[in-house]
Parts: sequence; C-alpha cells; structure tokens
Amino acid sequence: MRFRARVALLWALAVLALVVTVHLGRKESGRRNKRSVDGDDAANDDVTALMMEQLPSLLSPQRAVSTCKLARQVQDARKGKGAGHAVTLTFVGDVSFARDIGRQLDEAAAAEDGADGCASVFRHVHPLFQASDVVLANLESPGVANATTSSDPQQRKRISLGAQLQHLRCLKTAGITTVSLANNHVLDFGEASFRETLAALDELSIGVVGATAGASHIGSTDPRKGLAVQTIKGVKLGFLAFCQVKACRAARSHANVGPRLLTSLSDVLDAIEQARTQVDVVVVVVHWGREYYTRVSQLQRHQAEEMTKAGAHIIVGHHQHVLQDHAIGSNSAVLYGLGNFVFDSHVCRDPHTYAINFTASPACMSLPPPLRPLTLTDVMHSRIYRVEVNRYGVISASYLPVRTVHFPQRQSRPLFQPRPALPKGHAAGGGGGGDWTYQPSGIEASFVHVCAPGDPHCLQCQ
Repeated sequence: MRFRARVALLWALAVLALVVTVHLGRKESGRRNKRSVDGDDAANDDVTALMMEQLPSLLSPQRAVSTCKLARQVQDARKGKGAGHAVTLTFVGDVSFARDIGRQLDEAAAAEDGADGCASVFRHVHPLFQASDVVLANLESPGVANATTSSDPQQRKRISLGAQLQHLRCLKTAGITTVSLANNHVLDFGEASFRETLAALDELSIGVVGATAGASHIGSTDPRKGLAVQTIKGVKLGFLAFCQVKACRAARSHANVGPRLLTSLSDVLDAIEQARTQVDVVVVVVHWGREYYTRVSQLQRHQAEEMTKAGAHIIVGHHQHVLQDHAIGSNSAVLYGLGNFVFDSHVCRDPHTYAINFTASPACMSLPPPLRPLTLTDVMHSRIYRVEVNRYGVISASYLPVRTVHFPQRQSRPLFQPRPALPKGHAAGGGGGGDWTYQPSGIEASFVHVCAPGDPHCLQCQ
C-alpha cells in the first residue's frame, strides 16, 4: 500500500506541475503578445480544462493515462477556436551536392539535354515539400565558383565538401525554403566560398539560419543572437541555429564568418528566452552529437530538456549522418538526429558497391567500438519530419521513413534519391515501425505520428 500511495503522490505532483506550467505559460503569453482576444483565451482554456479533466485518472495508478496520450490530447486541444491557422514545417537531414552527388547531377543534366539534373535527386520528395510552408535542411556543402578550387589549407581537414555553385539551385527546385549553415563543412573552402554561398542562396530567395553573416529571406535577423523571424498565416516563427561540434570551433578560429557556435548552453538558453518574447514558436537547429552514433547521448538529452524549459518548441538535430530517436512533449518536439538526406557518406564503404567494409582502410579500423556495428541500413535511411504549429505551439508531429540510396540494375554506381516509404504489409496510415518497403512516386505516403503506440523510435514523452 505504501508503494501505491507513493506512486499516486508522484503522479499528482507531476500532473499539477504540468497544469501550473501551462497556466503560467498562458499568462506569460498574454503579457508577451499584448494582443489577447476572446478566441485566444478560449484556446488556452481548452488546454487547461483538458488537463484538469484528466487529473482524477492520472492520480490513479490503475487508470493512469500515458503521458504520450496526454501530450497528444493537449496538442489537439491547442487546435481550438482562436488559435489561428496551422503552419506546416518540414525538416530533413544532411544535404550535400559534393563528390558523387555532384557527378550524378552533372550526368543527369547531360542526359536530359539542358536540364539541371535536380530531378534525378528530388523527384520523389518534391510533391511532399510543396505541401509545407517551410522546408528546412542542413546544407553541408558550400558553393565553389571554380570546380577545381582546392579546400582552404588553413582548415587542414581530411574531408572537405564543396559543390558547384550552380548545383545550389537544386534546393529551390526541390522546394527547400530554408537551410542551416551551422555545421562543420561550410568553411571547408574558406571565407570567400562561404560568402559566395550566402550570395547564391540570397539570389535563390532561400532563407539562411545559423550563419554569422549574410542576408536572410526568412525575415528580420537579430545580429546578436542570430534570430531569424518569419510570419506565416499570422503565426510568428523564430529560428535559431548553432553548431556545437569541435570542428566548427576549429574552423571559426581561422575565419571571421561562418557557422554560429554553441559555446555555452546558458547563452543558447538566453537566446531562446529572448526569442520567446518576440515570436510565437521557437525552432532551434543544433549540429551536435557524434558522427555515426545512433544512440542519443546524455548530454544531448540534458541540453534538449533545458532548451524546451527555456521555451523551444521544436529542436532539430543534425551531424550524426545516421538516425537517432525523437521525443515529444505537450508543447514540444525533439528530433535528435535526422541522418543523411542527400549525402554520400564514405565511412567504411567500398566506393563501387557502397557496401560497409570495416577492413577497407586503417582509418575505418580505428573507429571506436560504438561505430563498429554500423550497417549499410544505418547510412542510407532517413526520415522526413512534419510538425504543425499555431500561435500556441505544437499541434502535431509526424515522420515519414525514406530510403536515400538505391542500386539500379545495370548501373555501376549508387543512385542518391530520397524515396518515401510505407510499412511492408501496411495500408496507408499504418503503424509506426518494422520492415519498410520503398514505393515509387505517385503513391500517397503515410506519415507516422511521433511517439504513437508502437513507435520504436520514441525516446520519451516529456
């Protein structure tokens, strides 16, 4: 009995804390926006009422409502009257037009007689992107005006990624509206290439986040904190992007411009808190973690928790080149690692077959133990995440598995082309995991709710 009483007490404290947080957030929102109307209050009242309604069952261990279910119910209540129109945000992983992908674009352009070759990469995802208000990717390859230009010797890097400037137009063709430059490759070819990349993106009207210099078509930018603001359907969105990995700090030590750095968590939390006074929804893009680690680290979890407490609604992670899990809260979605989207990972692979081969090179053999279980699946699978928001935060979060690398018959090299997937043996709208079979274009894709029952990638419900 004592154990059950303790469990009941813990449930009570947790739920009461959640109710108080939402209630205080409602008051703070009213003070911040100074534009409250009857409909706005009604939407927030629906959220609080739902949580109070669930309180008796939450206090009972025998009839407890799962925190995942409650989070989804609170998100549904946020769709209430006066909350404004929903804005759809789509997030994808690492994108590069260097090396094998640049060659694929050139060959496709030559074969298509005057076309840019972009369809050879993006033909299957373009329709999905057209249904979104914002599509954000992590652009890893800076544009290089001269294809023969060597990487910046000051950077002293083993791997440098540089794309022909003309290939950046594929971002526009695909329907990608925004890119993060807060990564460890944007300075591979020096400051001149970085500025050329910014100019090219500006000419294409593609928004930029996470850069220390340059215009942004997203909207106004706070030069101190790097906040990019965009208003869509009456919802004011704020974007912040930071790079945490050591390679970014090393690159910036030789350059006055480049990726915006995450040098102090307290500075990032301050930036988020300031952003919350200016916008309705805060999106934080972070280049973090360790390459080819599928497991979310304790540091990532701690930082994500602190960011959501500070007011971040959506946290998007890049850098690992493999997928990591996700988490959901009543007003947040944390996407720890989106993996490769259009990227030719060369780690431990045969350049002709793309097969993982751990004896391929001394560098591969020296990889630490957590990397050794990598399989081909790890580096060629990704997800497209879709998050809907309104003026009060997250309404829903879902994802679509994609396969990014294919092996056509009678073709010596792999084809880099993200294709949506459906669960094998499932109809559209089916469950959340298992064996995936990849579908050609023309078949309606099925998004899976983040942390839906059976979702094997759900790290936690906050």
